[in-house]
Amino acid sequence: MAYAIANGHRIRTEPSPCSPSSKSEGVPWHQNLPSGPVVPSLLKVVQDLIGGVVVRGSWFCVMALQNSTIFLSLFRNS
Repeated sequence: MAYAIANGHRIRTEPSPCSPSSKSEGVPWHQNLPSGPVVPSLLKVVQDLIGGVVVRGSWFCVMALQNSTIFLSLFRNS
């Protein structure tokens, strides 16, 4: 808080809205961002993308390799 002296008396003055408050000093910038429902929903979308692309894509590659070995073994033995 800031104080000023007027007519010999100490008066408390409020900080202006343009000046940074003492509460935000020393606080990291990311903690001042609003963390509403946006962040959890964004994390859920990223999680769904990882589950869909990585897991299903790798499973598709494994199955394609297995199918190719099955068909190659059928043509080699005949």
